Amino acid sequence: MNIKQLLQKITPTEFDFAVDGLCLNSQQVQNGDIFIALQGVTGHGSDYIKQAIDKGCICVLVDSKDIECGVPAIRIDNLPAHLPTLAATFYTDASKVNVIGITGTNGKTSVACFISQLLTMLGKKNGLIGTLGISNSGQNSTNTTPDIITLYRTIDGYAKNGIDTAVLEVSSHGIKQNRIAGLNITHAIFTNFTQDHLDYHSDLATYKEIKTLLFSLDSVKSVILNQDDDSYSDFLNAAKGKKVIDYSLSNFTDIKTTEQGFLTILNTYVFEVPFLGKFNLSNILAAFSTLKALGFSDEKVIPLLHKLTPPPGRMQKNPKN
Repeated sequence: MNIKQLLQKITPTEFDFAVDGLCLNSQQVQNGDIFIALQGVTGHGSDYIKQAIDKGCICVLVDSKDIECGVPAIRIDNLPAHLPTLAATFYTDASKVNVIGITGTNGKTSVACFISQLLTMLGKKNGLIGTLGISNSGQNSTNTTPDIITLYRTIDGYAKNGIDTAVLEVSSHGIKQNRIAGLNITHAIFTNFTQDHLDYHSDLATYKEIKTLLFSLDSVKSVILNQDDDSYSDFLNAAKGKKVIDYSLSNFTDIKTTEQGFLTILNTYVFEVPFLGKFNLSNILAAFSTLKALGFSDEKVIPLLHKLTPPPGRMQKNPKN
Protein backbone atom coordinates (compact mmCIF):
# COMPACT_ATOMS: atom_id res chain seq x y z
CA MET A 1 0.00 0.00 0.00
CA ASN A 2 1.17 3.54 -0.73
CA ILE A 3 1.68 5.98 2.16
CA LYS A 4 -0.81 8.39 0.58
CA GLN A 5 -3.48 5.68 0.55
CA LEU A 6 -2.73 4.78 4.15
CA LEU A 7 -3.10 8.37 5.39
CA GLN A 8 -5.85 9.57 3.05
CA LYS A 9 -8.49 9.56 5.81
CA ILE A 10 -6.16 11.16 8.35
CA THR A 11 -3.79 13.75 6.89
CA PRO A 12 -2.34 14.81 3.52
CA THR A 13 1.33 13.98 2.95
CA GLU A 14 3.97 14.97 0.43
CA PHE A 15 5.65 11.58 0.68
CA ASP A 16 5.11 8.85 -1.90
CA PHE A 17 6.42 5.37 -1.19
CA ALA A 18 5.17 1.82 -0.62
CA VAL A 19 4.51 0.49 2.89
CA ASP A 20 4.88 -3.19 3.80
CA GLY A 21 3.46 -3.13 7.34
CA LEU A 22 2.70 -1.22 10.53
CA CYS A 23 4.24 -1.75 13.96
CA LEU A 24 3.93 -0.27 17.45
CA ASN A 25 6.77 -2.28 19.01
CA SER A 26 10.26 -1.31 17.85
CA GLN A 27 11.53 -4.82 18.64
CA GLN A 28 9.07 -6.36 16.18
CA VAL A 29 9.66 -4.02 13.23
CA GLN A 30 10.29 -5.70 9.88
CA ASN A 31 11.83 -4.33 6.68
CA GLY A 32 9.47 -1.89 4.98
CA ASP A 33 7.37 -1.20 8.08
CA ILE A 34 6.12 2.11 9.39
CA PHE A 35 6.94 2.49 13.09
CA ILE A 36 4.17 4.21 15.04
CA ALA A 37 5.99 6.05 17.84
CA LEU A 38 3.41 6.84 20.50
CA GLN A 39 4.63 9.51 22.88
CA GLY A 40 4.14 7.94 26.31
CA VAL A 41 5.38 9.39 29.56
CA THR A 42 9.03 9.77 28.47
CA GLY A 43 8.45 11.41 25.09
CA HIS A 44 8.87 9.59 21.80
CA GLY A 45 11.87 7.64 22.99
CA SER A 46 14.72 8.21 20.53
CA ASP A 47 16.19 4.82 21.43
CA TYR A 48 13.02 3.08 20.24
CA ILE A 49 12.98 5.02 16.99
CA LYS A 50 16.65 4.22 16.36
CA GLN A 51 15.99 0.53 17.06
CA ALA A 52 13.04 0.56 14.63
CA ILE A 53 15.15 2.18 11.92
CA ASP A 54 17.97 -0.32 12.51
CA LYS A 55 15.44 -3.11 11.96
CA GLY A 56 14.27 -1.73 8.62
CA CYS A 57 11.62 0.88 9.44
CA ILE A 58 11.17 3.24 6.46
CA CYS A 59 8.99 5.88 8.11
CA VAL A 60 7.94 7.03 11.58
CA LEU A 61 4.56 8.38 12.64
CA VAL A 62 4.74 10.69 15.65
CA ASP A 63 2.37 12.88 17.59
CA SER A 64 2.63 16.26 19.30
CA LYS A 65 6.05 17.35 17.98
CA ASP A 66 8.22 17.13 14.88
CA ILE A 67 11.40 15.09 14.98
CA GLU A 68 14.35 14.37 12.74
CA CYS A 69 15.46 10.74 12.68
CA GLY A 70 16.96 9.82 9.31
CA VAL A 71 13.72 8.52 7.74
CA PRO A 72 10.51 10.40 6.88
CA ALA A 73 8.74 11.40 10.10
CA ILE A 74 5.09 12.35 9.76
CA ARG A 75 3.36 14.14 12.61
CA ILE A 76 -0.26 13.21 13.29
CA ASP A 77 -2.00 15.06 16.10
CA ASN A 78 -3.79 12.76 18.57
CA LEU A 79 -2.11 9.77 16.94
CA PRO A 80 -3.52 7.12 19.36
CA ALA A 81 -7.07 8.00 18.27
CA HIS A 82 -6.15 7.21 14.65
CA LEU A 83 -4.78 3.71 15.32
CA PRO A 84 -8.06 1.92 14.44
CA THR A 85 -8.24 3.78 11.11
CA LEU A 86 -4.60 3.04 10.31
CA ALA A 87 -5.01 -0.65 11.20
CA ALA A 88 -8.26 -1.14 9.29
CA THR A 89 -7.02 0.79 6.25
CA PHE A 90 -3.82 -1.24 5.90
CA TYR A 91 -4.94 -4.67 7.10
CA THR A 92 -8.17 -4.87 5.11
CA ASP A 93 -8.45 -8.67 5.16
CA ALA A 94 -8.82 -8.66 8.96
CA SER A 95 -12.51 -7.87 8.47
CA LYS A 96 -12.99 -11.25 6.73
CA VAL A 97 -12.22 -13.18 9.92
CA ASN A 98 -14.93 -13.92 12.49
CA VAL A 99 -13.56 -13.19 15.94
CA ILE A 100 -14.81 -14.96 19.06
CA GLY A 101 -14.13 -12.68 22.04
CA ILE A 102 -13.95 -14.03 25.60
CA THR A 103 -13.97 -11.74 28.62
CA GLY A 104 -14.29 -12.22 32.37
CA THR A 105 -12.09 -11.95 35.42
CA ASN A 106 -11.13 -15.63 35.33
CA GLY A 107 -11.39 -18.46 32.82
CA LYS A 108 -10.60 -16.54 29.62
CA THR A 109 -7.52 -18.60 28.78
CA SER A 110 -9.15 -21.97 29.48
CA VAL A 111 -12.32 -21.16 27.54
CA ALA A 112 -10.33 -19.80 24.61
CA CYS A 113 -8.15 -22.93 24.52
CA PHE A 114 -11.17 -25.24 24.78
CA ILE A 115 -12.96 -23.48 21.90
CA SER A 116 -9.83 -23.63 19.76
CA GLN A 117 -9.31 -27.33 20.54
CA LEU A 118 -12.92 -28.18 19.69
CA LEU A 119 -12.78 -26.27 16.42
CA THR A 120 -9.55 -28.05 15.51
CA MET A 121 -11.03 -31.46 16.34
CA LEU A 122 -13.99 -30.58 14.12
CA GLY A 123 -11.63 -29.80 11.25
CA LYS A 124 -12.01 -26.01 11.36
CA LYS A 125 -8.77 -24.04 11.14
CA ASN A 126 -8.57 -21.26 13.70
CA GLY A 127 -6.19 -18.88 15.37
CA LEU A 128 -5.81 -18.47 19.15
CA ILE A 129 -4.75 -15.12 20.62
CA GLY A 130 -4.31 -14.53 24.33
CA THR A 131 -2.26 -15.05 27.48
CA LEU A 132 -0.38 -18.02 26.06
CA GLY A 133 0.63 -16.20 22.87
CA ILE A 134 -0.53 -16.03 19.27
CA SER A 135 -0.95 -19.23 17.28
CA ASN A 136 -0.43 -19.69 13.54
CA SER A 137 1.50 -16.46 13.30
CA GLY A 138 4.98 -15.00 13.49
CA GLN A 139 3.59 -12.33 15.81
CA ASN A 140 3.99 -12.42 19.58
CA SER A 141 2.65 -10.45 22.51
CA THR A 142 3.19 -10.14 26.24
CA ASN A 143 -0.38 -8.88 26.80
CA THR A 144 -3.57 -10.89 27.20
CA THR A 145 -5.02 -8.77 24.41
CA PRO A 146 -2.25 -7.55 22.07
CA ASP A 147 -2.02 -3.97 20.83
CA ILE A 148 -4.41 -3.06 18.01
CA ILE A 149 -1.75 -3.10 15.27
CA THR A 150 -0.51 -6.56 16.27
CA LEU A 151 -4.11 -7.79 16.37
CA TYR A 152 -4.97 -6.50 12.91
CA ARG A 153 -1.68 -7.68 11.45
CA THR A 154 -2.20 -11.15 12.91
CA ILE A 155 -5.84 -11.50 11.91
CA ASP A 156 -5.13 -10.15 8.43
CA GLY A 157 -2.48 -12.86 8.16
CA TYR A 158 -5.03 -15.46 9.26
CA ALA A 159 -7.34 -14.41 6.43
CA LYS A 160 -4.56 -14.61 3.87
CA ASN A 161 -3.76 -18.15 5.08
CA GLY A 162 -7.34 -19.44 4.87
CA ILE A 163 -8.20 -19.11 8.56
CA ASP A 164 -11.62 -17.52 8.98
CA THR A 165 -12.04 -17.84 12.76
CA ALA A 166 -9.96 -16.27 15.55
CA VAL A 167 -10.44 -16.97 19.25
CA LEU A 168 -9.43 -13.92 21.28
CA GLU A 169 -9.04 -13.28 24.99
CA VAL A 170 -10.40 -9.78 25.64
CA SER A 171 -9.10 -8.04 28.75
CA SER A 172 -10.64 -4.95 30.32
CA HIS A 173 -7.41 -3.11 29.50
CA GLY A 174 -7.82 -4.14 25.87
CA ILE A 175 -11.38 -2.80 25.77
CA LYS A 176 -10.59 0.50 27.51
CA GLN A 177 -7.53 1.14 25.35
CA ASN A 178 -9.48 0.46 22.12
CA ARG A 179 -7.26 -2.46 21.12
CA ILE A 180 -10.27 -4.32 19.67
CA ALA A 181 -11.80 -1.32 17.87
CA GLY A 182 -13.32 -2.23 14.50
CA LEU A 183 -12.58 -5.96 14.66
CA ASN A 184 -15.28 -8.29 13.35
CA ILE A 185 -16.18 -9.74 16.75
CA THR A 186 -19.23 -11.87 16.02
CA HIS A 187 -19.51 -13.85 19.29
CA ALA A 188 -18.90 -12.55 22.82
CA ILE A 189 -18.50 -14.79 25.88
CA PHE A 190 -18.79 -13.84 29.57
CA THR A 191 -17.13 -16.21 32.06
CA ASN A 192 -17.41 -14.50 35.45
CA PHE A 193 -16.84 -11.26 37.29
CA THR A 194 -14.88 -10.79 40.53
CA GLN A 195 -12.73 -8.07 42.06
CA ASP A 196 -9.55 -7.43 40.07
CA HIS A 197 -7.51 -4.74 38.28
CA LEU A 198 -8.51 -1.99 40.71
CA ASP A 199 -4.98 -0.65 40.30
CA TYR A 200 -6.06 0.29 36.77
CA HIS A 201 -9.81 0.85 37.04
CA SER A 202 -11.13 3.33 39.58
CA ASP A 203 -13.71 0.97 41.11
CA LEU A 204 -15.61 -2.27 40.57
CA ALA A 205 -18.52 -0.55 38.85
CA THR A 206 -16.19 1.00 36.26
CA TYR A 207 -14.37 -2.29 35.78
CA LYS A 208 -17.67 -4.07 35.12
CA GLU A 209 -18.99 -1.35 32.83
CA ILE A 210 -15.87 -1.64 30.64
CA LYS A 211 -16.27 -5.43 30.47
CA THR A 212 -19.90 -5.12 29.36
CA LEU A 213 -18.94 -2.89 26.40
CA LEU A 214 -17.84 -6.00 24.49
CA PHE A 215 -21.44 -7.26 24.44
CA SER A 216 -22.93 -4.13 22.93
CA LEU A 217 -20.65 -3.98 19.88
CA ASP A 218 -22.58 -3.73 16.60
CA SER A 219 -20.61 -6.62 15.10
CA VAL A 220 -21.64 -9.05 17.85
CA LYS A 221 -24.47 -11.35 16.79
CA SER A 222 -24.49 -13.90 19.63
CA VAL A 223 -23.51 -13.71 23.29
CA ILE A 224 -22.76 -16.64 25.58
CA LEU A 225 -23.34 -15.80 29.25
CA ASN A 226 -22.61 -17.54 32.55
CA GLN A 227 -25.99 -17.64 34.26
CA ASP A 228 -24.42 -18.76 37.55
CA ASP A 229 -22.51 -15.50 38.02
CA ASP A 230 -23.95 -12.72 40.19
CA SER A 231 -23.26 -10.19 37.43
CA TYR A 232 -25.16 -12.15 34.79
CA SER A 233 -28.02 -9.62 34.53
CA ASP A 234 -25.62 -6.73 33.90
CA PHE A 235 -24.08 -8.52 30.93
CA LEU A 236 -27.51 -9.61 29.73
CA ASN A 237 -28.67 -5.98 29.74
CA ALA A 238 -25.61 -4.97 27.74
CA ALA A 239 -26.48 -7.59 25.11
CA LYS A 240 -29.91 -6.23 24.16
CA GLY A 241 -30.82 -7.15 20.61
CA LYS A 242 -28.32 -10.00 20.42
CA LYS A 243 -28.98 -13.72 20.36
CA VAL A 244 -28.34 -14.94 23.92
CA ILE A 245 -27.18 -18.42 24.92
CA ASP A 246 -26.99 -19.03 28.68
CA TYR A 247 -24.96 -21.74 30.35
CA SER A 248 -25.05 -23.00 33.92
CA LEU A 249 -23.76 -25.94 35.92
CA SER A 250 -27.42 -26.93 36.14
CA ASN A 251 -27.11 -27.92 32.46
CA PHE A 252 -25.48 -31.10 33.76
CA THR A 253 -28.08 -33.65 34.81
CA ASP A 254 -25.55 -35.19 37.18
CA ILE A 255 -22.00 -34.45 38.38
CA LYS A 256 -19.98 -37.02 40.31
CA THR A 257 -16.40 -36.53 41.50
CA THR A 258 -13.90 -39.12 40.25
CA GLU A 259 -10.16 -39.67 40.61
CA GLN A 260 -9.58 -37.97 37.27
CA GLY A 261 -12.10 -35.16 37.66
CA PHE A 262 -15.85 -35.52 37.17
CA LEU A 263 -18.30 -37.99 35.69
CA THR A 264 -21.09 -35.96 34.13
CA ILE A 265 -24.33 -36.22 32.19
CA LEU A 266 -25.07 -33.53 29.61
CA ASN A 267 -28.10 -33.80 27.31
CA THR A 268 -28.22 -37.60 27.92
CA TYR A 269 -24.49 -38.01 27.09
CA VAL A 270 -22.42 -39.58 29.87
CA PHE A 271 -18.73 -38.70 29.88
CA GLU A 272 -15.80 -37.98 32.16
CA VAL A 273 -14.20 -34.56 32.40
CA PRO A 274 -10.49 -35.01 33.22
CA PHE A 275 -10.10 -31.73 35.12
CA LEU A 276 -10.08 -30.66 38.74
CA GLY A 277 -12.33 -27.88 40.02
CA LYS A 278 -15.97 -27.24 39.19
CA PHE A 279 -15.00 -23.94 37.59
CA ASN A 280 -13.54 -26.01 34.77
CA LEU A 281 -16.96 -27.58 34.21
CA SER A 282 -18.25 -24.05 33.77
CA ASN A 283 -15.42 -23.26 31.34
CA ILE A 284 -16.24 -26.38 29.32
CA LEU A 285 -19.90 -25.37 29.17
CA ALA A 286 -18.86 -21.92 27.90
CA ALA A 287 -16.88 -23.56 25.10
CA PHE A 288 -19.66 -26.05 24.31
CA SER A 289 -22.26 -23.27 24.20
CA THR A 290 -20.05 -21.27 21.84
CA LEU A 291 -19.75 -24.20 19.45
CA LYS A 292 -23.55 -24.48 19.57
CA ALA A 293 -23.80 -20.77 18.71
CA LEU A 294 -21.51 -21.43 15.75
CA GLY A 295 -23.98 -24.02 14.46
CA PHE A 296 -22.43 -27.31 15.59
CA SER A 297 -24.80 -29.96 16.96
CA ASP A 298 -24.69 -31.80 20.30
CA GLU A 299 -23.88 -34.97 18.41
CA LYS A 300 -20.77 -33.36 16.94
CA VAL A 301 -19.48 -31.56 20.03
CA ILE A 302 -20.37 -33.43 23.24
CA PRO A 303 -18.43 -36.62 22.31
CA LEU A 304 -15.32 -34.45 22.03
CA LEU A 305 -15.53 -32.80 25.46
CA HIS A 306 -13.71 -35.59 27.29
CA LYS A 307 -10.77 -35.12 24.90
CA LEU A 308 -10.12 -31.53 25.97
CA THR A 309 -6.79 -30.79 27.64
CA PRO A 310 -6.06 -27.90 30.02
CA PRO A 311 -3.93 -24.96 28.95
CA PRO A 312 -0.27 -25.34 29.98
CA GLY A 313 0.15 -24.68 33.68
CA ARG A 314 -3.60 -24.53 34.42
CA MET A 315 -4.74 -27.12 37.00
CA GLN A 316 -2.49 -29.82 35.62
CA LYS A 317 -1.73 -32.83 37.78
CA ASN A 318 1.86 -33.44 38.79
CA PRO A 319 3.21 -36.67 37.29
CA LYS A 320 3.60 -39.49 39.79
CA ASN A 321 7.16 -40.26 40.92
